[in-house]
Amino acid sequence: MTTLPPPTVTRADLDHAARVVNQHLVPPLIEVDMDGHQVLLKLESLQPTGAFKVRGALVAAAFDSSRTDSQPRRLITASAGNHGLGVAYACSRLGVAATVVVPTTLAPAGCPLGHRRPPRGP
Repeated sequence: MTTLPPPTVTRADLDHAARVVNQHLVPPLIEVDMDGHQVLLKLESLQPTGAFKVRGALVAAAFDSSRTDSQPRRLITASAGNHGLGVAYACSRLGVAATVVVPTTLAPAGCPLGHRRPPRGP
């Protein structure tokens, strides 16, 4: 097995990630009054998928969609919840094919992608 060195993240990478996220998401900020002070709450439950994981998924999908080779673009992930939902949402926004592998042992009610689960074997 080949061991890869850890990735190097540059300022340009971070700036690119911020641009991608800002193009597709509005910060879920709600202003409330707490004892006479105005406080901003960042409610991740107001994101399109109901969780913060959509930001990382958008960055991953944007990275894949920026490829210049002729290989088909596809992200594959294994998730039983918010990460898979974030990848599906991000890829649909950016035109990147996605496959989300969900454990067959997961109860349909516990999976946000439950309606897309493959049938269980005999």
